[in-house]
Amino acid sequence: RAFTHAPAGSWCHEHIDFVVTNGLFYGTSNSIFAPDQHLTRAMMVTVLWRAAGCPENKSASVFADVADGAYYAKAVAWAAENGVVLGTSAKTFSPNDNVTREQMAVILFRYAKLCGKAGSSGGDLSSFADAGSVSAYAADAMAWAVKNGIILGVRGTDGTYYLNANYRKFCICRNIRTNYTIFNNFYR
Repeated sequence: RAFTHAPAGSWCHEHIDFVVTNGLFYGTSNSIFAPDQHLTRAMMVTVLWRAAGCPENKSASVFADVADGAYYAKAVAWAAENGVVLGTSAKTFSPNDNVTREQMAVILFRYAKLCGKAGSSGGDLSSFADAGSVSAYAADAMAWAVKNGIILGVRGTDGTYYLNANYRKFCICRNIRTNYTIFNNFYR
């Protein structure tokens, strides 16, 4: 399916076509996908929930900022129940906050563990000039993401990889399509 910002033959078309065809993402309209849009926490967990087959939740979301009727409500409840995500506090999820690259690595690492596909982290962050800026909670997940080719880096002229930069929609589309051996639940 061709979108205005991702026509057939463009660098991101195959990845976007894959996630749309498999029902993991929808466009922002019938003709627009917006691949450069920042990925929000709500979008991220919704994609993984869809990849898992939209499983039923045991309970509603415990987060005060997740309305029952929101498109992501069931996904957030599922992700929290299964340890894929934590809130930004005990009572908030912050669904509209952008996902940083280290947050994405943590969420995907937890999802891979849920699927039994994580293995060990064991990656090496020493080649990243900004490796010291990785939060302690995300270090193992970032090492795992580097080892498995999930974090490739947007390298700056100073050797930084912007490990804490916001993640964009096209990046997760690429990750889903190219890492199907890690996340085999993407094929239902």
